[in-house]
Amino acid sequence: MVSPSSHVLAVRSSPALSGILRSVRSWLERYPRVAWSVRAGRAIVHFGPWRHLFRAAIRVTRPRQPGGLTPTASLLAPIDVAEAVGRLREESVYVAGVLPPELLARIRAVTDGLPVDAYTHANDANADVQALVSDSAILSVLRAHFGCEPVLLECTLGIVEPDAKGRDKAGPQRWFHFDFGGWQSLTLFVYLTDVDGSAAPHEVAAGTHQRRGFRDAVRSSITDAEAYRRFGAAIRTITGPAGTMFFEDTEAFHRRAAVGRRRVMLNVLYASHRGLFSHGRPGLSLRRHLTAAAAATTSPR
Repeated sequence: MVSPSSHVLAVRSSPALSGILRSVRSWLERYPRVAWSVRAGRAIVHFGPWRHLFRAAIRVTRPRQPGGLTPTASLLAPIDVAEAVGRLREESVYVAGVLPPELLARIRAVTDGLPVDAYTHANDANADVQALVSDSAILSVLRAHFGCEPVLLECTLGIVEPDAKGRDKAGPQRWFHFDFGGWQSLTLFVYLTDVDGSAAPHEVAAGTHQRRGFRDAVRSSITDAEAYRRFGAAIRTITGPAGTMFFEDTEAFHRRAAVGRRRVMLNVLYASHRGLFSHGRPGLSLRRHLTAAAAATTSPR
């Protein structure tokens, strides 16, 4: 177990405020029409032309740390920062390589035995995950893309697999949708199991983060038929061996494809700042789960 470091990426919001916002989110889930109205209002504000003014202001008030564009003492293979930023701006997605085998093995020693769920604050529960999300090579891409010092909004470990009858439990992540966190955000995805076309690969309509009409902004998702009709060959299915890392601007339309076997993926959301709605998604704390599992193992019977 590790405690949050003093690094900027470990800055936490008020626990009381986070609890209130999660309660509000849970309440909104019971009233879909109200939830749609809230999301639509946020999207209209977020995608307005004034967003560029807010982004510029953030770059002034949260400047990059000196020397931040030069990776030092990284755990990862070198990442071409210029290429990464160019691809992200044009295509919304950039595959950044594969985790070193030793680092992957240590993380999988924890994640391979976890049951299906969404585990939050994974970086607070595991020193290797914390080292990964704060790695200098990762930070170099974030700083260059945002033009300011990044903030970690959430670090979630998502595990999906078919049910006992081999069926995929459909949900919102199965539909093409988009996300946004703050005036600028970027997500690092890391596959912790081998992912092929049958293992719920991530799919993204490349470049659609730059084409957001009013009708798209106020909808939470679009059908597969509409996505393939409008975006066609731009839809990319990202597969790869365990350890595959890719950055994505999730303002582009994306989804989780059907799951035919277990997939474990780390979902790390960064932003240019922390806003009112930037307090992470609901889920089970990984540290709490691991603590409870350890207590159950060692308690007398």
